Amino acid sequence: MSIIIFIVSSSILLALLILHSYLTRGVRITVNFFLFASMVMFNKEVVGTVLYNIPKHYQFLTKDIPAIIGQLTTTIGWMITFYLSWCFSELILLRFNNFKRRLLTTLSFSMIVSMSICFCLENFSMGMGLWYWSFYTPRLKPFLINSNIHAIRGWVHMVLLFLLP
Repeated sequence: MSIIIFIVSSSILLALLILHSYLTRGVRITVNFFLFASMVMFNKEVVGTVLYNIPKHYQFLTKDIPAIIGQLTTTIGWMITFYLSWCFSELILLRFNNFKRRLLTTLSFSMIVSMSICFCLENFSMGMGLWYWSFYTPRLKPFLINSNIHAIRGWVHMVLLFLLP
């Protein structure tokens, strides 16, 4: 039941973010951004994991749902993260006239925002029992609660690699 709530809420949020992008950035940027994000993350999550059996460092704990559904949900989550980190970094930088529309500062703040999203989502999802990490650093547990330092690093790298071009 918790995975169904997770899938539905993620899909609704993605639809709202696509609408936001359409209203604020226009059709061209919206289509390019979300089409490219879906292709990149579908390739990373579904093609790499399901079709080619590339091992992942995390596993979904829901046995009653096919693996492809879990990977599609992860793809939706990545698209949400990419767009939210981009938007929030732009909102933060609006306050500083010298840093508006600068690539390096936008990327830097996008990485910080993605770390924040990762921390919240990893703790929430592991607490709900949606997935677990196959390796974990116990000595960091009091600080990271249920998050994994490798997950946070991975999120930062993916946002950097996606938003840089």
